[in-house]
Amino acid sequence: MKVAEIYRRLPLIFFTLVLAGLLWSRALLSIAEALTLLYGLIAFKRNKTIQYKHIIIWSVAPILLFFLGAYQQPWHWDTFDYLLTLAAYPAAALFMNSLDAAQQKQIMHIWIGAVLLSLLYPLGWYVLHMKEAALRYGMGQSLPTFMDTDHVRYGLFVCSGFLLLLSNSVFQKKWQYLFTVLLGCTIVFLSVRTAWVALIIILLFHFAGSIRWYYFFAAILLFALACFAAYEWIPTIHQKINYSIYDWQMYRSNSYTPDFSDGARRTINHIAWQTIREQHQYNVGWNEVPFILNSSFHRQYPTAQLNYGWPFNQYLFWWLGSGFWGMLLFVSWLMYPSLIFSKKKNKAALSWTLVIAASCFAESTLNFQYGVWLHGWVIALVFCIAYRSNVL
Repeated sequence: MKVAEIYRRLPLIFFTLVLAGLLWSRALLSIAEALTLLYGLIAFKRNKTIQYKHIIIWSVAPILLFFLGAYQQPWHWDTFDYLLTLAAYPAAALFMNSLDAAQQKQIMHIWIGAVLLSLLYPLGWYVLHMKEAALRYGMGQSLPTFMDTDHVRYGLFVCSGFLLLLSNSVFQKKWQYLFTVLLGCTIVFLSVRTAWVALIIILLFHFAGSIRWYYFFAAILLFALACFAAYEWIPTIHQKINYSIYDWQMYRSNSYTPDFSDGARRTINHIAWQTIREQHQYNVGWNEVPFILNSSFHRQYPTAQLNYGWPFNQYLFWWLGSGFWGMLLFVSWLMYPSLIFSKKKNKAALSWTLVIAASCFAESTLNFQYGVWLHGWVIALVFCIAYRSNVL
């Protein structure tokens, strides 16, 4: 095998390692992303060109924004860890910048193949443990998944595969339709609410403007009827919705009950907002956010124990850590791709930007290695594919 052929296959090997790390090992994911960053830098040095300047600049911006919350306190390991997590953005952008159209299509094959294979675990577990699964959903839990059983981020991972299939011609038509329907139905069945929201956003932006308005509203009506039928006939959906309603009904603002996930999230986010609005404690630095949040929490609930280090809201986290202007710059960076993509009608990139932005209202999505990966790598891939298709 010639050296040139080996070099050409290296990106596929590295990306396979990235996906293996995403599903099974954070350590492998970090190492594999470092390899993709190194490969992207070497390719840039060899070619002396940057094809996608917009996405490269966008990918470096979070590294710079990070320092808005890093100067207030001495650095700890968590500070370096957060910085390394954000380094996934330039790694993804430089790696995708180094690939040609054929390699990008092969990347999509590997990506979608990994999504489909990963479904064997939760769906297989459900088939073998139906009674236990019913109990889990009745208690507000979900099926076990890869990605350290992080069902929210895993749900978004499945949605990323659905997005790639819906917006690109990846396989032969019959397989393309089969895999698209399979992933769409699986997203509904897994009953991860963040994934439900992502699915709705992706479908809305995919069909908006491409079909006549009366067909569009007819599709919305059919979708509503399908949701009602799914609630009545699919047990995972029925139990998830019923538990969510029960969880919200049990919420009490004067007490903290960690057993109810939605109630705990509401309480913690309310504490974070009070800390900002009433105590005027913000721009404290990333390291200080857990301490400030715990102090405010124990003032209101002195006998309760808080097991979380940040609010379940990315915007509140940035406001606490870097102040109002830091949060505003973060939002501008987060939404910037949507401004470019909406002008160029890149629906895949636009919808995924809004998916991540929506998830940040209920999760600190971009504090996690998995969340940053799902944001940066999807945006980099769909941007580069659109560029080569003369959309950008």
